[in-house]
Amino acid sequence: MTAKELVDAARRIDPADRAAYLEAACAGDAALLNEVSMMLASDAPAGDATLTLEPQTQAESESESIGPYELLQKIGEGGMGVVYRAQQHAPIRRKVALKLIKPGLDSQQVIARFESERQALAVMDHPNIARVFDAGATGRGRPYFVMELVDGIPITAYCDKKGMSIRERIELYIPVCQAIQHAHQKGIIHRDIKPSNVLVKQQEGTATPKVIDFGLAKALANPLGGETAVTEFGSVVGTLDYMSPEQAELGRQDVDTRSDVYSLGALLYELLTGAVPMEYDRASRPSYLDVLRWIQEKPVTPPSERAKQTGQTPEVAEKRGTVPPQLAKLLGRDLDWIIMKALEKDRTRRYETVNGLVRDLQRFLAGEPVEAGPPSAAYRLGKLARKHRVAIAIASSFVVLLSAFAVSIAVTNNRISKERDRANLEAETARQVSSFLTRLFAISNPSESSGNAVTARELLDKGAERVNEELKAQPGVRASLLHSMGQAYDGLGLYARARPLLEESLRLREQVFGPESLETAAGLRTLSNLQFNTGDIGASVESERKALAIRRKLLGNEHGLVAESLAFLGSSLSQRGDHEEAVKVLRESYALSVQLQGPEAEGTLEAMTELATALSNIFDFAWAEPLFRQAVAIQERRQGQDSTAAARTLNDLGNLLARKGDDAAAEPVKRRSLASVEKIFGPDHPNTAIVRQNLAATLRKVGKLDEAEALTLSARAVFLERLGADHPRHSVFIVGLADIRSDRGDFAGAEELYRQSIAFDQAHISSNRSHLAVTYLRYGESLLRKGDAVAAELPLREGLAISAKTMPGQSPDLAR
Repeated sequence: MTAKELVDAARRIDPADRAAYLEAACAGDAALLNEVSMMLASDAPAGDATLTLEPQTQAESESESIGPYELLQKIGEGGMGVVYRAQQHAPIRRKVALKLIKPGLDSQQVIARFESERQALAVMDHPNIARVFDAGATGRGRPYFVMELVDGIPITAYCDKKGMSIRERIELYIPVCQAIQHAHQKGIIHRDIKPSNVLVKQQEGTATPKVIDFGLAKALANPLGGETAVTEFGSVVGTLDYMSPEQAELGRQDVDTRSDVYSLGALLYELLTGAVPMEYDRASRPSYLDVLRWIQEKPVTPPSERAKQTGQTPEVAEKRGTVPPQLAKLLGRDLDWIIMKALEKDRTRRYETVNGLVRDLQRFLAGEPVEAGPPSAAYRLGKLARKHRVAIAIASSFVVLLSAFAVSIAVTNNRISKERDRANLEAETARQVSSFLTRLFAISNPSESSGNAVTARELLDKGAERVNEELKAQPGVRASLLHSMGQAYDGLGLYARARPLLEESLRLREQVFGPESLETAAGLRTLSNLQFNTGDIGASVESERKALAIRRKLLGNEHGLVAESLAFLGSSLSQRGDHEEAVKVLRESYALSVQLQGPEAEGTLEAMTELATALSNIFDFAWAEPLFRQAVAIQERRQGQDSTAAARTLNDLGNLLARKGDDAAAEPVKRRSLASVEKIFGPDHPNTAIVRQNLAATLRKVGKLDEAEALTLSARAVFLERLGADHPRHSVFIVGLADIRSDRGDFAGAEELYRQSIAFDQAHISSNRSHLAVTYLRYGESLLRKGDAVAAELPLREGLAISAKTMPGQSPDLAR
């Protein structure tokens, strides 16, 4: 643009925004900027200071005091005010920020707007909004106010400096949204949300964002100051890169809170992509009016696509703790939908409130479905028709277009109808479940139970008896209740009671919702867990593969439920002895969980520990041990030392230490795990029996044979009582006793037990391939200690052969 064109454009915008506009438009061309400033100054009407860009006079020296405030240095300058760092001397001593109206900007409109900012901040009380301490006027009559000094840097610079991940950036951004929502509740719109107005400082070791500069704030109801601060007809207020389309309309005065939603969307866009949403060639110096028109009309590139296009993508991705392809993936789908909804040109399609944006971001962080979604076909077609209505009206394809539109409407209506039917079904299911539970819990009424106390287990048993009888006509409701009851029995270790309920629930779900529905996938996932617990590992793997296939088909490859299925499939594969495939599957699950939920989410920790177990099974201790220790630290910090997750991870860590041969370190870890498990499940639960046996194995190796034998016998008794002698894991207890017999020198007793375990494992080969290898090797080792090297050769060869198949390239495991 020429100097004259810039002058013409500058005269059409708000005087308070001219300096910022011209600085951007001149793009560092000092000569051009000086020429434009001189032209504006030379032809301005006498006395009209608001039309000029004359250099500011130093009306207040940096050593001057204003009341009890000593000005120390200038730290910022906006369109209408200058901000100083100041020292307050009375009634208390503290560093503050003092904001003065700029010399020369003394029109009634600017003073009114400054007064608005002062009043806006005074009515707000939020930890993420800079507080106002005082207000007044200088001896020369220049208004000022004093606020909290925020020693911080813009939020975008802070996140880049710290190399914060996408998740961490969103977590830091949410309090900013909550601060703006607070302002809205006080009747204030900010109207100039941008990085430089959101500063981040370290406060007691925590990053705290603070929203500043409500200088462009507009009251929703009553005027804030003595005069109403309105936008003059023909001018706009705000910063171009973050300005909403309605703000960009000359003379428009009905700007509401949804304008801040747009600006927050633009801020989030930049936080995550490293670029502002509006794309235009700044070097070509487009006219101000062109930029305003683009803000209103030009479509925004979705964040994931912008991440692919950004010229400095490797640097941008590195500052977000990732690499370019992964950054685009992280920003895809849910984040694309959330940000694009906030940046809708049509404000009726944006989030109605900032809280709506916050809730969707919180759903994203929690791995839950978000409310935002891609624009429908009908909406996109409608926008196309509005933009090209004249051409479409005369085009020969008009009839075809209308037909396509009708089809898209029909498809949309059909989808809406299905969603309505589904919602009605879910509501009816909830009502029926509530009614059933109400009748069921009536059993606990003394008049119904003859004055006897009814336990939760008895209620569960009664419910299982009555559910099929009372809900024959509601298969969907029955499926839901049977599924929940089956899970409860599974959690209690009552697997025989759980199985028929879960199998019937799965059958009903396939009947009601279809064989490839999310409900059916959930049923398969739960049944797989039961099959795993009962030692039917082959069936568990197949059920998990089916659930994973359904979820991938319906949800795509990047969803929390897909990550969950991968984690459990990997666990089953590992238990079956398919260690290489297990590691591959679990690496995928862990990476996806970190991407979708963050490094400390429950699902991520589950995937982390399963991966560590699989790595331990292939003797990759260097990777496995840090994962276990990290998981334990997070679980104990977030859930407490006696949480189920922490106890399980400690048990697995203890097993790893034992495999490394560090039994002295393994013993206290396993004791901690057993103490927690006994608290959580009680002494007579199958889980307690397994952890007890793991500790016994370590105690045997450190020479505490009496305690090891007592623990093994008690653990085996619980296991047999609860799960029966045919459970595939029974052989673990048999080998434990055999090892103790061998250590005591009772080789005949040990040989009998080893042979018993081998026969048992061969009968359950699909579940116990790895354990069979270990048993053969332990048997051979015992024979060697007895001095019978000839007899030892066969079991040692068998053990090594099976080990080579289940763990190719790895050493056999003799440490369990």
